[in-house]
Order: sequence, then C-alpha cells, then structure tokens
Amino acid sequence: LERAEPCAATLRIFELAVLAVSGYGPDFSVCVGCSSEFQAFDRGARLHVAGGGLLCSQCAGPEASGLLLGPDSVDCLHRLTGLVAVGLPNETRDTFCGTSLFSVDEHLEIDSARHRVASELRQAVAALIEPHLRSPLRSLDLMSGI
Repeated sequence: LERAEPCAATLRIFELAVLAVSGYGPDFSVCVGCSSEFQAFDRGARLHVAGGGLLCSQCAGPEASGLLLGPDSVDCLHRLTGLVAVGLPNETRDTFCGTSLFSVDEHLEIDSARHRVASELRQAVAALIEPHLRSPLRSLDLMSGI
C-alpha cells in the first residue's frame, strides 16, 4: 500500500475477506450444482448467489438466471478468493503465486485487464454482499467507481 494507491483488486479482496470472516465466503473452486472442479468453468459460469458460488455451463443451462461471468472473470475470482484464504488468520500461509496480499495488484494486473472483467468482478461481489445487508449501503455506490 505504501508503493501505490490501492486499485480495484484491493477492494475486491477486502470485500471477499469481509464475506469470508462473516461466514459467507463464496467458493469458486467447484460448481455448486455438480461439484465439478474449477476447470469446468473454462467457458465461463453463472453466479449462483444463494449457493455461494458458481454454476458451470452444464448446470446453469441456457435459461439460467444469475450474472454470466466470462472465463477471465471466473479465473480472477478464483485467484482472489485464494488470496483471501492465504491472508486470513488461522488459515494456511502458503504463498499464492509468490505474492503477498499487499502486492496482488501488480500480479493480477486487474487495472490493465479488460473493462468487462473489472465490471463483472464488481457486479459479482456486490451481488454476493447485498443479501446479507439490512439496507443498501451508500458506500457501495461510492466504491463502485473504483
């Protein structure tokens, strides 16, 4: 944080960490429908808020509801939740891609990623947070510009 201003990846990590510490942490490593491994999301996935994760294309089907995430967005979510797990107390401290929680922005290069991926990540994490709030947070609107 001393080297540069936090960017969107830092905010997403914070939001995912708040969900995890609150007991609502999503699991993006398997399909919540069929328990297929992360590799099943190579064509993208649908966010399944109630299930706290993703549905692979086979489980989601063509008429499924939920935010459609591209493969790059699914990969970023998977990596971000991995970083959150490494950074949480009493969790495994194995390094993840040789990064610390504070240098993640350099390695994921989320700011230089396509606008679509950053937008999908913001929408997905906001959708995961919203059901656990008593009322909408005005700060989420403020942070949506980040």
